[in-house]
Amino acid sequence: MATNQPFTRETVERAAASVHADAVLATRLVSATSGQGEGGSNDTRGDARYKATDFGYGAYGMPVTELEFQTAPPITSLTNSIHVVTKLYETSDAALLYTIDTKTKAQEVDSTEATLISITAPTADRLRREHLIR
Repeated sequence: MATNQPFTRETVERAAASVHADAVLATRLVSATSGQGEGGSNDTRGDARYKATDFGYGAYGMPVTELEFQTAPPITSLTNSIHVVTKLYETSDAALLYTIDTKTKAQEVDSTEATLISITAPTADRLRREHLIR
């Protein structure tokens, strides 16, 4: 289908017929939640320490180190959880053949592509296991 075509049943049926498709796979977003966390792991917790800023010798030749107390705030991480429903329909009569309900666990958001892969790859694997796609 062209990107400027309206997404209707008729345009989907025409597109399926033009490529002689046996079925149509439709995925719809049910919900998406986003959240943020602060410092939950060793890599993202905040830090506090003394940092040497100068070194020299003081009275009686004793070594002296000047220190500065520094803190680093925890790193904020963004998480995303998505719920989608995927349905496989037969093209001859639009009969529902199979349904997959997918809910992802809250995960760090790397990119939109990574989030889509986390859903599409397991969906395709399941459809192959059920011998619905090759």
